[in-house]
Amino acid sequence: MFLSICESFQSTILNNSDVRELIPEFYYFPEFLSNLNNTNFGVLNLNEHHLENRRIGNIKVPKWANNSFEEFIKIHRRALESDYVSANLHHWIDLIFGFKQTGEEAKKAINVFFYLTYEGMVDINDIHDPNEKLSTLDQITNFGITPRQLFQKPHPKKNLEYIREKLKKNLKYNIFKVNDLHNLQLKSMKNKKSIKKYKKYLFIQW
Repeated sequence: MFLSICESFQSTILNNSDVRELIPEFYYFPEFLSNLNNTNFGVLNLNEHHLENRRIGNIKVPKWANNSFEEFIKIHRRALESDYVSANLHHWIDLIFGFKQTGEEAKKAINVFFYLTYEGMVDINDIHDPNEKLSTLDQITNFGITPRQLFQKPHPKKNLEYIREKLKKNLKYNIFKVNDLHNLQLKSMKNKKSIKKYKKYLFIQW
């Protein structure tokens, strides 16, 4: 059961069998961390001696998020879009979709998983024993499969300077377009009070 960001992170670091991925909601949708409908998910026993119980509800976020789901998502997205992540994203692509997914390179990168998680390793229709077929399907259903390998050689590094230049050009172009629209809007206004109010709105927006 997903209860805490910090506890889940520590589990993935310390437990080799705990493999997870972050869904898109981690970067834009703070509400998914909150039990808004007060659904009763029960009580969790935190240790074998049953000395402490915790009612399952809202997800616990790290201290640096100041107990705010919105702050957590904002900082998390900022990290995703940081220069560091952009400069190293190709390494992740190599592991998940690329040449380090299988074979010797996967072994060197300590990126090897149970054989049933790889595409094409087993044909369910060739398994005739019902118990073996059921256990194989359970394994695939509960633990997932690795994505299809897309690249056979190292993925190129993201060119940050090129992207920044493209963004600057697009931003300038869009500002000119927006200014043209504003000028047309001002020309269409005959009432001075409306023009003054609209200019105040533009100042707030920019």
